[in-house]
Amino acid sequence: MYSLFRSHKKTVFVAVGVLITLGVVYIYAQSGRHGSYVAPFRSEEGQVEAVVEKFGEHLKNVSLVADPDTVASAIEREYSPYITEALLDRWIKDPLHAPGRETSSPWPERIKISHMEKIGEYYEVVAKVIFMTSVEKAQGGYYDSSPAYITVANTNGAWRVAEFLTSME
Repeated sequence: MYSLFRSHKKTVFVAVGVLITLGVVYIYAQSGRHGSYVAPFRSEEGQVEAVVEKFGEHLKNVSLVADPDTVASAIEREYSPYITEALLDRWIKDPLHAPGRETSSPWPERIKISHMEKIGEYYEVVAKVIFMTSVEKAQGGYYDSSPAYITVANTNGAWRVAEFLTSME
């Protein structure tokens, strides 16, 4: 038996490698199927949490003080995998109500979820937008935070941010 395994060891390793590669390709293809971020192998709440957190990582990449065309392009590029089409259209038409970077420092670094609850077909998320400066980036901690109220909806099989409000709105 051992000699049989030894003679086919290379074939077994190749087969395992092919299966792993196919699995990775499948997950990658699924994540792009709807043009949205998909958190594979997570519970529904885990997927909602992941999309909110991934969206939060992109806030710093949208400079709201740039010219209108640049802002619109950045909103589409950075947020479209994480938000609904309706919210994307609204923010492109009215970028003053879109989240993003308003100054060079501090900047919105991430979203920290405080609480989430499923209400009907939506998740209501209470969170904080965490702001950083280079000092906190180097030394730890954060500069400030601002409350955020987020509605997440399942659109075409993927959870997306449908509404995003801060205490300033």
